[in-house]
Amino acid sequence: MGEHPAEVYWQRRIVLAVAIVVVLLVGRLIWSAVASGAEPSGDPTGSPEPTVTETADDAAAAGDDATDGGAAVEEIASSTEPTDGSTEPAAQITACGQGDIEVALGDKAQVGADQVSFDVTLTQTGDEACVLDAGAGDSALLITSGDTRIWSSKDCGATAALADKEWLLDSGKSKTFQVSWPRTWSSEGCGNPSSTAPQPGMYWAQLTFQGQTAERVQFELS
Repeated sequence: MGEHPAEVYWQRRIVLAVAIVVVLLVGRLIWSAVASGAEPSGDPTGSPEPTVTETADDAAAAGDDATDGGAAVEEIASSTEPTDGSTEPAAQITACGQGDIEVALGDKAQVGADQVSFDVTLTQTGDEACVLDAGAGDSALLITSGDTRIWSSKDCGATAALADKEWLLDSGKSKTFQVSWPRTWSSEGCGNPSSTAPQPGMYWAQLTFQGQTAERVQFELS
């Protein structure tokens, strides 16, 4: 082949470069058209499938429609999971024992025309809270004068002297209630007590509560 002038070579190079640029532009336009017109499989609308992010409300709503109830159970379990320090079951509260209670009878009797009343204070000395049944156990109010037995709440026909109640007492807490003597006689073994009213003078009240006897208290009838 013969030699050509330099302008011929430069013209060929320019034409080749232009051709390459045209091919690249055409290829890019074709690729964009194909990409925009492509349909994802299974979606007749041609819209891209959205990414689903399930929220807590969506999960709860889905649980209402679920037939097996698994989602609802799982949600409940997660919401009721115990926090640190609360995994141990609550201790069961038991009845107060004799060693858990201190008994005191008020030192001032409330003397009335029909009855004499006394304050009773029960103090819980145990380490744990307990339930106290004031009407249970060996308990009685006894009234005497000198060596004479006047009345006892344990006697047949006597008026009940102790409160028939239950209290929940924390350690160190106290409960006060009243017991009373109806200013009459009573008799052991359901005998016939004297119908004469107790005479003026000095009397003693002694309280036994669930096996514990409090210090007796003196009072006067006028």
